[in-house]
Amino acid sequence: MNKNINNSNPISEEEFFDQLLKNAVNTTKNYFKFRAEICSDVIEFHRTLMQPSDSHFMIWEFGYSRDFCLPDVECKLTTSLSIEQVRDYMKLNDDSHVMIETLNYADQYDGERNQID
Repeated sequence: MNKNINNSNPISEEEFFDQLLKNAVNTTKNYFKFRAEICSDVIEFHRTLMQPSDSHFMIWEFGYSRDFCLPDVECKLTTSLSIEQVRDYMKLNDDSHVMIETLNYADQYDGERNQID
């Protein structure tokens, strides 16, 4: 039995997923791009996002690609999380400094590293 997203009353699985879909339609989509040093950094970040938690957020797209000649990985993420929340999740992983420093909104992304406090 799942808990109602808006309160702690038990609800059926069908009702739970209906609520998730309804919330997804009414949720802001934030489009991000970032780089990572190597694929394993991205995979570790994805695992961190997928860990069970009390946070409720949506991910519509998570993708990455790399040039076979270079170890760098280009990534894109579409989520309901804010840029600060995405950075907070990235900070949970070791060696995520390139992801943190290059994370930006997709329409402002230039791939350059920026100093983050």
